[in-house]
Amino acid sequence: MSLFLAIGVSTLLACSAGSQNITFCVTFDDPHNDLPQQMRDDLERIYTEAGHRWAAVMDLGSISSSIEIEFRVNTMLNNVNGKSDTSGSFGVIGGRVVYEQGVAHELRTGHDPNDGDPDAVFTVDPNYLIADEWFDPDPASRTSPVPANRYDALSTALHEFGHVLVYNGSAKDIGIPLPGEWSVFERWIEPGVGGGPPHFVGPAATAVWGKP
Repeated sequence: MSLFLAIGVSTLLACSAGSQNITFCVTFDDPHNDLPQQMRDDLERIYTEAGHRWAAVMDLGSISSSIEIEFRVNTMLNNVNGKSDTSGSFGVIGGRVVYEQGVAHELRTGHDPNDGDPDAVFTVDPNYLIADEWFDPDPASRTSPVPANRYDALSTALHEFGHVLVYNGSAKDIGIPLPGEWSVFERWIEPGVGGGPPHFVGPAATAVWGKP
């Protein structure tokens, strides 16, 4: 398990409860104290809101879950990225073992596949956040305009939660997953024709947009 550090002391879990019995708890892995407290508060506010927005459009039934979010610092990243820290078994489809992202697995089943370790991991570069992102002071209401010279941090968080929940796997750019296994996302990927880009052909997406 990672060591959660704040300015000189261990970070306490900050938890935010929302719709559908889902709670998001935030910690920081920041051993050199690169994230100012205000930025920690901004990240917690924006990313828990993003998590609640995703949960609100998912059919989770009566399952109750606590999703642990960890922010890790990389001052060379010049970006933000997100992932589930582990995966969970979904079954066997088409002769391949299917895995789903760990956060999606916990939300679907109520079982935490990595117990007390972080569920969702977001790696952030403080320099990028300061220079390029804007943090909505009230992301629930969304009434404040986004500055023209900034990226909207909530939009970034919603995108990265997509990777945390499903948009991930081993196929890379060619659309071919590892032998014998694939992710729930990759099972709907068709390799590109003649070396072209792969296509996503999930039934819900193709019902709306048509098949590529």
